[in-house]
Amino acid sequence: MADHRAPGASFAIGLGGEIVCSEGFGYADVEDKARATADTAYRTASIGKLMTATAALELVEQHKLDLDVPIQTYCPRFPEKQWPVTARDLISHTSGIRHYEGPNVEAEAFNTHHYDHVSDALDLIKNDPLKQQPGTDMLYTNWGYVVEAGELKNSRWSDMSSKMAAGGWLSTAPDLFRFMNAWMAARFLSPATMKTMLEPYRLRSSTIDKFGLGWFIDDYHGMKAGLYGGGTAQVSAVVFLVPEKQLAVAGMFNLEGIPGPERVALAEAIADVLLGLTTPNPDHFAPPK
Repeated sequence: MADHRAPGASFAIGLGGEIVCSEGFGYADVEDKARATADTAYRTASIGKLMTATAALELVEQHKLDLDVPIQTYCPRFPEKQWPVTARDLISHTSGIRHYEGPNVEAEAFNTHHYDHVSDALDLIKNDPLKQQPGTDMLYTNWGYVVEAGELKNSRWSDMSSKMAAGGWLSTAPDLFRFMNAWMAARFLSPATMKTMLEPYRLRSSTIDKFGLGWFIDDYHGMKAGLYGGGTAQVSAVVFLVPEKQLAVAGMFNLEGIPGPERVALAEAIADVLLGLTTPNPDHFAPPK
């Protein structure tokens, strides 16, 4: 918080299925001097993609969604492209659908138009060609916007209805922990599907080293870890879990632009303390002034 001059943050940390610490730090609202609490709500940003992927795979297990048929089977509003696009391509970020780009980058990232239906937002991209053949490489279809330059400012207004399934929700750190805990407890998906989500996604000729089918994945002290970062107007967030230890960390800052690797490193450092792998530095956990 000090390094990035973040006005506030909320964290929930859990082990063995129970929250062992949930707390807010600093201010949720600087102007009104409203303190951040554990239950302060923030935008999920791209962490919402993880929830959408989990929901999609639930539908697969219920035989309501086929990952490998053309997506027009379920969403006819999205026109056919030069190659077929499937739900599997979309979940794995290998569909070839573009980032925010070109002259409308800021207009798309800070879209102020409200969409009453999720599919209405497809008008922003439906006529654009794919950037690559689906399944050939990972092309993360989200655009990160960073402004601060050492001065704290109110974030620009952005209506999140254009990207609800990609992360337009509001949540709290404890609720993100509850989501991860339910995921690890197999309340959403079968163990086989969960394993698939945490295995490197297989491309046509290779694999993606750090992404599965919904989770970013990493090796944490020899254990499989799942993680996801979220960054959009007003927020930088991270979720991190280690199923082998039933450990989960959720953190949300009300400041955009905190680099993803720093958020992940912080989550891992907290996990190290929780598992007794390191001794916490008291200066890092001083009460906010």
